[in-house]
Amino acid sequence: MTVFIVTIAVGVQDRPSAAPKTGVWLPAKYIFIRMLQGSRNLTANTAVRWVSWLSCTLGITVVAYIIASAIPVFNNLVSLIGALLGTIMSFQPMGCMWLYDNWSHGKADKSLKWTLMVCWSIFVVISGTFLMIAGAYGSVVGIIDSYRKSGGSAAWSCADNSNST
Repeated sequence: MTVFIVTIAVGVQDRPSAAPKTGVWLPAKYIFIRMLQGSRNLTANTAVRWVSWLSCTLGITVVAYIIASAIPVFNNLVSLIGALLGTIMSFQPMGCMWLYDNWSHGKADKSLKWTLMVCWSIFVVISGTFLMIAGAYGSVVGIIDSYRKSGGSAAWSCADNSNST
């Protein structure tokens, strides 16, 4: 039963479509704005702007590829990072923000809708915490299993890491 819950927790948090957007866009945008700060190329549609933007995104992508290739258990490390930071940046803030914004409304008028929303917000925070703990546990178990199977693996190794055999 525990393995099933951990599998669900890791699967819910694993969002491969969001990783390239935030993992490349945020650092590339930061570098891009710092490079072009104070020039007209930051806001004008010029060739310098496009070359700078494409260079930033390509550079970040290459650095990310090198890091991902150099760390043998990178997929398990990404799972651990996602488990620890995924819910704390998406689940818990939503529940806490609703409580922060609407708690004072309930002091004057405790309607059924307000009470249900308080219960829902608390459920969101608790479920996010559960997913964070279960996902982190599953990721750590995955890292341990990966090292046990391979005895530790080398960077840029051609060994079969698909766990299919």
